[in-house]
Amino acid sequence: MKFKFLRNNRGQVAIFIALMFQVLFLFFAMIVNVGLLVHHKINLQNSVDIAAYYGASKQAEVLNAISHVNYQIRQSWKLLVWRQKVLGTAGIDQANAGFPYGKLLSGQTPQEKLAGFANSTGSNIFELPTFCITYAPHEIRGMSNTNENSCRRMNDAQVVPLPSATILSLPSFISFGFTVATAITQAAQSAFDRCADMGALNFLMGGKFISAHYLDSDERAFLINYLATGLSGEENNFYELSGDDVKKGLEKTLKKNLTSANSSTVEYEIYNSLGASSCKNATTQGNNVPQWLSPVEIYPIWRYLDCNNNQTPATGVISTQSKQLVNTPTTLPSQLNRAEPPLREGVQRIATNLPIRSTLIGFEKDPWCVPYVGVKAKAKPKIPFMPLSEVEITAEAFAKPFGGRIGPWYVKDWPQSVSSSSRKAYKANAQQPSDQIDPIGGVRVSSLSNLTNIDDKAWAPNIARFFGDTFGFASERVLAYFHRALLDSTRYTGLAPSPNYPFPLLPAAQDTGISLRYYHDISSNYTTGNDNPNFDQMTWDRDANMAPRQRLLEIAAIAPTIYDLANYSIDPDFYNNYFVPIQNGLTKRPGWKS
Repeated sequence: MKFKFLRNNRGQVAIFIALMFQVLFLFFAMIVNVGLLVHHKINLQNSVDIAAYYGASKQAEVLNAISHVNYQIRQSWKLLVWRQKVLGTAGIDQANAGFPYGKLLSGQTPQEKLAGFANSTGSNIFELPTFCITYAPHEIRGMSNTNENSCRRMNDAQVVPLPSATILSLPSFISFGFTVATAITQAAQSAFDRCADMGALNFLMGGKFISAHYLDSDERAFLINYLATGLSGEENNFYELSGDDVKKGLEKTLKKNLTSANSSTVEYEIYNSLGASSCKNATTQGNNVPQWLSPVEIYPIWRYLDCNNNQTPATGVISTQSKQLVNTPTTLPSQLNRAEPPLREGVQRIATNLPIRSTLIGFEKDPWCVPYVGVKAKAKPKIPFMPLSEVEITAEAFAKPFGGRIGPWYVKDWPQSVSSSSRKAYKANAQQPSDQIDPIGGVRVSSLSNLTNIDDKAWAPNIARFFGDTFGFASERVLAYFHRALLDSTRYTGLAPSPNYPFPLLPAAQDTGISLRYYHDISSNYTTGNDNPNFDQMTWDRDANMAPRQRLLEIAAIAPTIYDLANYSIDPDFYNNYFVPIQNGLTKRPGWKS
């Protein structure tokens, strides 16, 4: 009886449960810890992914903006080509059924019209044209328009005979003979005077077109330089389209998506591939853009029609010559001293802006510099239960921007050993069309001094409209329809010139044809002191303050083609989607104030 309580085994399970509870609690805490750790790990990885996507999207915005501005440079080049090959050759189409416009008029049905065209003219007249714009209504001798066309024969015949006063064998004392002889002499003198104006006007207008392209492409190249250097400033940072520091935006995006435990201890790194030393080094040629962009610099081969030196009406002929349109003593208009004063002044002013220089037709991207953004982060989230409260978790992500088709390569190959800085001289002095993606459009060499075949038709300004297009604006079909649009316009009746510029004026109601006065503002301060720099380089009717019909032809010339859509990122509302943010952000980046 004394030891009966020792034989009572009630309560033993409670002791076991108490001991097991500690073990179970430890397992429960471990499960909670692991769950929380996995949760924080997933959260950190997702946040890093989103941050990398954010960086890549900002990279894509800038690349797309660069691509569109690069396309605008191509548009400027297309417009220059159109003005040389179409506007500068329409005069020789007016009276010759063998040329494109004449073929178009001779056809009876659309099928016959198309069947009447060859792929090219079989000559250099349109492939390497001599620029001549002195056809009606582009005459300004005596400050009025005429129906004369100085380009009709002068473009395909070097010598044009003048009428002779001795053609009639009548004594001078006979009144009729004297009157006729005087009229013929005056006609010969008038034709001879127009010859002097012809060379000056062709030089002036061709120079305005080239200068406008220089001005436009240089300004757009400056904008590309601004955007590209912003992308390549640092290896761990770059600037957004709006000028903001992408690192700040990326940090906000990262922390906004982190849990409080991760956010309080997170450390992160950013990698910008375009800021790497192998891609960011600036070139020393042309535009000071980063290494991953290479300027495509070429020499536009442009010839204009001019009269020869030391001629008088007594010679009985007008002799013409084709000259390179650059500012050298031997290439200026030969009889500039006899041209109308406004023309002389215009030529002298425009000539100062026509050195022998290269121009841009765009930029090409180094394929060995791949754009992407990397983000790496680590954190030590605080977890309620030991022993996992000090575990470090890491995550990393890489994102490549979608879009940014900056443009084609000028030659088809870009070996890794050929750096961007040497692309300008790559295959120097070698004819390019056989291996270019864009097979036509200028000489790409370091200088013109060693070239012997500068008048090779393959090096004349041109543009491909689709892949495999080897004719561009030298195509007879293209020329025919553009020439018809130009020549079928209502002709002018010359009125008094404006004091601002020497071209005839018409009331807006009559202003349906073509006119050189619409080109007055295309090259700021190049032709007169009254140029308005706010106007673009396309035609504009200053008096009516409206776009003339001629502008529609230029829009048709620069409209996107299949080739453009395949090689560039083109935004239909570039102004609002890209230009406004760029403009608003100019003051945000260090060193950029306007």
